[in-house]
Amino acid sequence: AEQRWIAAAAAVDGLDEQLFVRNFISKLTTGLRGTAKVEAAALTAGERQLCLVLQARQLATASTEDEAVVFLLDLSFHERLLESLARPGLSLRAAVPRQAAG
Repeated sequence: AEQRWIAAAAAVDGLDEQLFVRNFISKLTTGLRGTAKVEAAALTAGERQLCLVLQARQLATASTEDEAVVFLLDLSFHERLLESLARPGLSLRAAVPRQAAG
């Protein structure tokens, strides 16, 4: 199920799944007790949708820090995100916009 959520969120942002995960992970910082957190204001539409599903499935918690809404991610989900980038045989495609011919 998690892979489908990631695929759908990536589609909302118009990105390859690996690029989506890489971009999302790059926004994570250390939160309470070392858990990964991300500020809601920094999220793309797809990332926001993923966090909302994670929250509904109790894999993330919304909290307020310094008057900003943040999502605290479940450790096991964070680990699976990182591991998804290390799968052998999958190459991370560069995020280079295609130029129109002509």
